[in-house]
Parts: sequence; structure tokens; C-alpha cells
Amino acid sequence: MIVLGLSFAHHDSAAALVVDGEPTVAIAQERLSRLKRDGISCGRRRLEIDAAIDHCLAVAGVGREDVDLTVWSHVDHADPAMLTRALQAEGAQPLPGRRPPAAIPHHFAHACTAFHLSGFHDAAVLVMDGAGGPPAGLCATAGAEADAWRRGALRVWHAHSLRDRQGDLLREVESYYTGGAGGLEPIGKVVGRACESTIGPVYAHATRVLFGSPLECGKTMGLAAYGEPLGAGLFFAVESGDPGPPIHRLADSEVRIRIEAAISAWRDQNPDVGINECAAAVAYAATLQAETEAALATQVRWLREVTRGGWRLCFAGGVALNCVANGRLAAATGFDEIYVPFAPGDDGVALGAALWGAEYLGDVLSITGSPFLSGPDERFGGAGGTRGPYGEVPTAAEREVVEALMRGEVVAWHVGVAEFGPRALGRRCFLADPRRAEMRDRMNAVIKRREGFRPFAPVVLPERVEDYFERRLPSRYMSFATAVRPGTRERVPAVVHADGTARYQVLDDSTPELVRVLREFQRRTGLGMLLLTSLNLAGRPLSQSRENSLDCFRASSADLLYLDGSVLRRAGP
Repeated sequence: MIVLGLSFAHHDSAAALVVDGEPTVAIAQERLSRLKRDGISCGRRRLEIDAAIDHCLAVAGVGREDVDLTVWSHVDHADPAMLTRALQAEGAQPLPGRRPPAAIPHHFAHACTAFHLSGFHDAAVLVMDGAGGPPAGLCATAGAEADAWRRGALRVWHAHSLRDRQGDLLREVESYYTGGAGGLEPIGKVVGRACESTIGPVYAHATRVLFGSPLECGKTMGLAAYGEPLGAGLFFAVESGDPGPPIHRLADSEVRIRIEAAISAWRDQNPDVGINECAAAVAYAATLQAETEAALATQVRWLREVTRGGWRLCFAGGVALNCVANGRLAAATGFDEIYVPFAPGDDGVALGAALWGAEYLGDVLSITGSPFLSGPDERFGGAGGTRGPYGEVPTAAEREVVEALMRGEVVAWHVGVAEFGPRALGRRCFLADPRRAEMRDRMNAVIKRREGFRPFAPVVLPERVEDYFERRLPSRYMSFATAVRPGTRERVPAVVHADGTARYQVLDDSTPELVRVLREFQRRTGLGMLLLTSLNLAGRPLSQSRENSLDCFRASSADLLYLDGSVLRRAGP
């Protein structure tokens, strides 16, 4: 069976293909259009994603006529007839499939991504983001959640006053499920007004205050490490949700409102100065992060109680990208295993839709998926690269990379099939020596051309995790941050954040070239760790093709490019 999944989202629209129950290819629209966060409200502001669909089909070697079913999710829970008319108006090709296409709810698609990729046979599932779809739109969708809604059996808890229960601003903001052999079953969902209720919308509101856009939450998380919280109650007012989850609303805090006015005035007066120079902004971000971590832990503990002490949790939605909060969840909520997928945001919705369709056709249970799904660049003859077994002796090109790193040079790294999701995981990245304190400033100011307070991630050999970090976390996808051990902090200053933590990635045998480089670097230096950051410049999508990587290398001031087994060095001074 061939199932096509589509995410029609306000940002980060995507397409994915599941063949015989296995994720085969998935790509965000931005990787092809080269428009950051391309989606309904970003980039081209179009629904049509034919380029992403055609890419998936081409990589899999199938045609539109071969697709058995298309499953899509629209962030506004659009009526299928309306979606069809809108696509036709944009000149899009009809959605392929031998069966009529199906639509599933936005949060339910997030949950499918997390649960089906986790490898868990049973788990509690939490979805939390800035805003999902309107609950009334569930009647136009399929799946267990929509069935429960139509029967009047779906529990809905309101994070707003009764007089606000009507209107287009009401959205699903938290959704709770259990996953098992029969698939996903809804526990219930919290609905509220965007930017005024619950964890995701409030974090987005604060991010808009700091950076002018609600989509820059990663910057807010990075800024928070430089400050100390001002105290509780600036952002969240908490009410008992009995019998549901605790309800968090945006607090009516005069102190916070005054701080927000001060930040706005400071930004107007200092348009060319980094926001990290504003003491009020740093304290504001630190307070937000601390309150968010506490609020999220409260919700997760409630979920564990209602699932009768389950020990596995799957977490998706935009809030699941907050790796600092995830690290706290792993330590303080009672779950023994926590899984955050490699694409927890809206691009991952396409993969969740395709996985649900495969399950519907009887093709998929819980699996462990790979993030390397975005497909080869056919214009350059396929993925290329020097594939080899885990731990193989490095090639001459890989040894040249190690020598460059030891000289303090920055290496642009492109190998094989690209990652799906927002983070570079060893195929499209910049690499550098984390022992050099000056490397962080060079990487931010000269290579990436972004704010100086932004942190960098360490990539580490699996057997060295406990040597370097206080806690061993399931961080193959950079989903968790934890404290760096004393002694290691001083040794690798370029990857230790201001609060003494790091969001690390554990390498595995899916990235054999990088494993060989890191093992050789460890053999020569004694350190089984490198600095790794995504292969892109500020405001641009992650590199997809060889052409993208060449362009990024030329535009940056990186010293060397490793391109599928070949080494290119920058010409001239």
C-alpha cells in the first residue's frame, strides 16, 4: 500500500509517503521553495504543495496513479470541499489516490507521528502547540477523535471564559491520548483563544513581544538561559481542571504588562542592538521559561495519573521543541521513557497523516523510524557518499576533515539523504572543535550570521554520554537538554550554554561518515564530541540539495566543505 500524507499548515507545510507501512520519504515545502517556514501564512501563502508531492513520488519511484490513499490535515480543519476548491483555484493537481482522500484533525495527526514512530506498543500521548484547529471542524475529519466528537463523547475543557466559547479564535491547544494495539484513543482536549490561554499560546505571545514573531520560540528559549526568573505568576494563572487537566491562562499581571511595554520601548530605541543587551527582556524570557517548565510538568503528571501510572510518554506539537523543558519532564514527571519525534512540529503532521492512513489500510503498527527521509538530489546523481559499516576506518577525505577541525577550521558537511524535521542530525551541518571558546562567536557572527546569544549543540559518541553529561537522555534528535558535568564544561566552552546545559545529539550507525570522523577526532584529541549546527544561514531553510550546500558554503566563511565524500576548500584568503 502507498499512502501520501499532507500537512496544510500555517507554516512548515509538508508531504510524506508511507509504503507498505514504512516511512519512505518526507519533505517540508521550504526545502524545495527555499522560503523559510513556507506554508499557508508564510512563504508563498499558498495551499498548493505539488512540488513536495512530486518530490516524494519521484524519490519513491512511483506515480500519482500508484497512490492508494491520500490523507491530509489542515490546521484550520477545513471542509474537504472547500480545500478542493481552493486547490483548484491555485492550479494544483487533484489529490492522488485510488480511494477518496481522507482528512484527520491537526492534533490527532501530531499524535500519530509521535506514537507510531516511537516503537512503543502502549503509551500516553501529549500534543501541545500554539494553536491547532477549531474543535467545530472535527466533524469534517476522520479517525477516532472525530468519531468521538460526532458521538458527543469527546471531552473538551475550556481555557477561557464561557462568553468566549463561540468564534473563530477558539482552537485546540492541548490534546491527550492513549496509544495501544488498537491505535490512538482520545482522552480529551483543551481549547482556548490564541495567545491568551495555556502553555503554547502564552509562549508564542511572549516570543512576539521579544522578537516580533510568534514563530521564534527557539530564540526565546536560548535567551532565557542568560537571566534569572523574577518569580511565579507573571505569565500563568492556574485553575483546577477537575476532572480534567489543570487550566493555565495568561495571567492578568500588571508587572508583566509594564515589562512588555519597557521591552517594546527598548526595541524601538535600540533597533540595531541585540535583545540580549536588554536586561528586562532577559529576565522576562527567563521567567517565561521557568513558568513554562513548571506548567508543562504539571500537565504531564496529570496525564500520568489519568493513564493509571503509565511509564511511556510520546510528546509532539510545537511545545515539544522546547528541549530545556523536555529535560525537566524526563527528570520530574514519573515517566521512565519519553519519546519526542524528529519532526514534532507542523511538518511532521504530514508523516502522521500518512501513518494513520497506513494503519487504516492495515499496514502499520508502532515502528521506529529514521529521520533521514528527505530524499536524494536527483540533479546530482543520487545521494552519493561513502557508505560503510559503523566504526570503519575513516577515508582520506574524512581524515582531512578531522585535521581541519583540529586546526580550528569550520567544516560544512553534506552527506547522503537529508534529515526531515527542523534540526540537523548529522547529514546537513557545520562542524567545529568545541574546545575553542572563540568558536561560538565566530559561528554566530561570521558563519551563521545570527544573534550572539544563540547556543550550539554538541554531537557525542554514545559510549561517552555519561562521561560528559549529568543525565543520559533519549536525545538522538536533540530533543533534550541537560547539565554538562563539571570538568567537561571548561573543556568544551563552545557548546555549553549560559546556564551550564547543552542540547546534545547521540550519534548512531545511521550516520557512519560522521561517526568515523568523530572517532578519529577522539583518537587524536581524547574528546568524543564535536560542535554541530545546521547547514544554513540565519533566516534560510536547512540545506537540501548539493546545490544548496554549495551555495551555503560560498555565502558563509566556512573553511572546508565535505560533499558526499569529496573535499572542497575555499579559494583565496
